[in-house]
Amino acid sequence: MYIRLGKSAEHEAVLALFRAVIAAAPADRKRWDLNHYPTPELLLGDLASSRMWALEGVENPAAHAISENGGLLGVAVIDFDEDVGFEDGDWRVPGKFAVFHRLCVHPSLQGQGVGKKLLALCEDKARDLGAVAVRFDVHANNDEAIGLYEHVGYRRAGKTEFYGIEFYLYEKAL
Repeated sequence: MYIRLGKSAEHEAVLALFRAVIAAAPADRKRWDLNHYPTPELLLGDLASSRMWALEGVENPAAHAISENGGLLGVAVIDFDEDVGFEDGDWRVPGKFAVFHRLCVHPSLQGQGVGKKLLALCEDKARDLGAVAVRFDVHANNDEAIGLYEHVGYRRAGKTEFYGIEFYLYEKAL
């Protein structure tokens, strides 16, 4: 598996990926809504500014079917901008840090270690880009993601709130 920069021409494929993830989420677990966050304009901006990375090279029949139909297996945004609410964090790793956003794996590939691999590939890319740490926020009721992040060594650095919704802050030294 590997990641490559996403392309603006893939905007429709990115939207299709997010639609699939949103549709597959149980009603009480829906955290994304393309009418509010992430919006199609935000996702296009991620692509246009070379911040979105696309996952490739997953070797299984579901992944081949998605790719052959022009779909994306997963994406993540890597940038170096501190988010609103990050001032609430108990950050312990000094120096340049990357921020991950919108980590997303196609629903037919979830639960197979693909998200874990995408996260590791993003960490490698952040390190290549000069980061010594990664920071991000995660919806406080996203138990699956929280379990993954803590399993691979992320430390909860606090909590914050956006639009009345609680998010946990995470950090990991690279």
